[in-house]
Amino acid sequence: MLSNDFYVDDLLSGTSTIEHAIKMQQELTSLLQTAGLTLRKWASNHSTFLDTVPRELQETRQTFSLENEDGVTTLGLLWNPQNDQLQVKSYFIQGQPTDSTASTKRKVLAITASIFDPLRLLSPAVIACKIFLHKLWQDKLQWDDLLPDYL
Repeated sequence: MLSNDFYVDDLLSGTSTIEHAIKMQQELTSLLQTAGLTLRKWASNHSTFLDTVPRELQETRQTFSLENEDGVTTLGLLWNPQNDQLQVKSYFIQGQPTDSTASTKRKVLAITASIFDPLRLLSPAVIACKIFLHKLWQDKLQWDDLLPDYL
């Protein structure tokens, strides 16, 4: 688990039974304590598991709305434990950036480069963005040229 389920300082794992999850949490906590490390911000989609974790080590933010930045985030994604769903916030609504600035090649590159997806769950969307960016290069648009209406 130490080598496969951690990404920097985030643990993202799962088990098939609650008993195994509790045992895993206890063993991992004990092991990391020997190195002076304390795992914090525990979150789960099962309340029985969370009942075994001290309250001060649990994730305290329980808001899971895409409009609110206070959800449980892990590896660049928003996780809703109640539904066991991973979500991502989109920077585009019906083809337009969500902020009021005009669309330019620079803006498209900035948004594409800002996507943090170490698990590669968003690869289809990222590839679509990169193909679109390639089209902007083929059309020889300058960095701050407004994108034509057909784009």
